[in-house]
Amino acid sequence: MITGVSSVLEWHGPDALEKTLWIVDDGVSGTVTVTGRRLDGDGVTLFQRYDGTRQNRDTLVLEGPHARRTDHIGYVVYSSPGCWQLTTRASDQTLEVTVYLFAPESDR
Repeated sequence: MITGVSSVLEWHGPDALEKTLWIVDDGVSGTVTVTGRRLDGDGVTLFQRYDGTRQNRDTLVLEGPHARRTDHIGYVVYSSPGCWQLTTRASDQTLEVTVYLFAPESDR
């Protein structure tokens, strides 16, 4: 498992689409799953594909084959500001990314 990757973003509301590029190494075969959860409270992550297909659950499934020329573009929807963890799993490999979303000054 690889951990320690983090990001800080401004939260733009419960329906805001945060554009995300999922880069899967050419050497990865099979299905890659991405899950999301809020670490410091209640919340739900939703995943939407670039073509507008929204997956109304907390798991994104990226089907193979994978290659840099076929990176997966999409969006993550965070239901609230706070500390979030995205976990990516492929075969026996896991990558965890921590994202902190802060509310704009006008919303505090």
